[in-house]
Amino acid sequence: MSTYTTTNVRFQLRRDTATNWAAAGNPVLLLGEPGYDTTNKILKIGDGSSTWTNLPAISGGGGGGGGGGTTLNPGTTQGDFLTWDGANWVTGGEGNVKIGGGSTITSSVPIPGVTNYSVVIGSAATGNDTDVVIGSGAAATLSGNVSIGQGASATGSTVAIGPGTVSDGYGVVIGRTSGAGPHAVAVGYSARATSYGVGIGDSANSGFNSVSIGNAAAGSASNTVSIGNVSSSSGTGSVSIGDSSVTRSDNSIAVGANASSSSVNTVVVGKSAFVGSGADGSVVVGKSATCSSNGSNSVVIGDNTRTDAPDTVVIGTNSSILGVDSSGSIVIGNSANIRQASNTIVINALEDSPPNFTTSNACFIRPIRGAPNPNASDRTPVAVGTLWYDRGSAEICYHTG
Repeated sequence: MSTYTTTNVRFQLRRDTATNWAAAGNPVLLLGEPGYDTTNKILKIGDGSSTWTNLPAISGGGGGGGGGGTTLNPGTTQGDFLTWDGANWVTGGEGNVKIGGGSTITSSVPIPGVTNYSVVIGSAATGNDTDVVIGSGAAATLSGNVSIGQGASATGSTVAIGPGTVSDGYGVVIGRTSGAGPHAVAVGYSARATSYGVGIGDSANSGFNSVSIGNAAAGSASNTVSIGNVSSSSGTGSVSIGDSSVTRSDNSIAVGANASSSSVNTVVVGKSAFVGSGADGSVVVGKSATCSSNGSNSVVIGDNTRTDAPDTVVIGTNSSILGVDSSGSIVIGNSANIRQASNTIVINALEDSPPNFTTSNACFIRPIRGAPNPNASDRTPVAVGTLWYDRGSAEICYHTG
């Protein structure tokens, strides 16, 4: 009968700290040779050819469970974000999140020990310090940016949201292919805003220190306001309010759908109201009211009113002063008209009179009432048509005989 002797054997694996494993020259373990990292509590089995850092971990300690992987970078702490680079688990840096093939996080001030605190998500997305970048090819440079959308780009503490958006220097851009310069705001598909401008609406375009609100609204000059679909202000310091309203010269105002001014220092108010080129210093108020190119320093008030001459006043629906030789004339009243008569005044004088007054240096007043002068019998006979004052009605009348 054979006798067996039992001998208890206690053995230890090859082991060391992560620092010492690296200090030992990153050794190659023999095929089947185990090695244990006491710092990160991981076990690796040699394959006879791979260095220590290139060997996958077999299992983790501390209740971490089994599974594949490699050693973590020294200094990895709780809360770090891990990504797989094809061979190793790597951290995006303290406070960083980086997801997407070819995505990167850099620093505008590459100082050792400085962290980025950025979030970059998307293929080939790039971020900088304290940035949020989301979208394929989205990018942020300098710091403090938010860039969201395919190809979106934000520079210097800006916000760019939408595919192809571009925001520069403290700007805010929201909308596909929209863009804004420093300190500007652009909101809408293909909206644009230059420095310190505001462009809101599809294809809205704002110049320097200008405001454009409405689809295709445009303020190409500086210090302008354009509000309304397809409204436009191309003169410095001008204002256009209303669909398709237009100001083409400096310091002018156009208010109303299709209202338009082509002269400097003008005011145009009313649907389809118009001031032509060269009519500087004019005021036009009323639907379809018009001051033509020669009507500088004129006032036109009333629907369908018009002047063609400088230094004139037209007040009343359908009234007009026609002809460039009618300078210095005044028309007051509905449907009253002056044609080629300078320095003439017409007040409600259309009835029983020629439709167009053509006498210069004249005054035509329709409201004077015809009435017999009761005092005519006490005096020298008064000619018919002579003016007299009626104390009872406090009006001037003409004697009818």
